[in-house]
Amino acid sequence: MPGTRVLRQLPMETPVSERNGARVRSSGLSLGFRLILGSLLLLGSSCLLYGGWLAYERWNAPIEFGHSEEEIYKNVYNETMQEPIVRNWEHWNYLVDLGISDNPEVLPYFAYSRYYEAQKPWMVGSLVTGAIAVAAFIGLSFLGFRRVAG
Repeated sequence: MPGTRVLRQLPMETPVSERNGARVRSSGLSLGFRLILGSLLLLGSSCLLYGGWLAYERWNAPIEFGHSEEEIYKNVYNETMQEPIVRNWEHWNYLVDLGISDNPEVLPYFAYSRYYEAQKPWMVGSLVTGAIAVAAFIGLSFLGFRRVAG
C-alpha cells in the first residue's frame, strides 16, 4: 500500500461534473422506474397465468364446442329412437316428473357451453394484456439499462 507521500504526488482528477459542466449521474435506475418495471412484470405474469389457466380449462372441457340446439336435440332424438320402447316410456315419465330442465342428457352441454363462452373474453383479454405488459417490461428494461450504461 502506498504511503501518503506517494499519494500526494499523484495528479488529482477533476470530477465529471466539473469537467463537462454536467450533472453527476446516479449509478442505477430510479425508484419510480423500478416500480413501473415491477408493476409491469407483476401484471404481465398474473394475466398470463390467469389466461393460461382459462385456456387450459377450455382445452380440457368435457364438451365439443360449436353445436347448435338443433344438433343436440337431434342427437338425443336419434339416441332415444335406438332404445327399446319400454326404456323410452320410463324416460318420458322421468321427464314428466322432473321436467325437461333436469334432463341429464341435454342440460350439461348448454350449461358448459354458456360457462365457457362467458369465460372466453376473460381468457383472450388476460392473454393479450399479459403479453402487452411483458413486452412493455422488456422494452422499458432495455431502454432503462441502456440509459444507465450510456
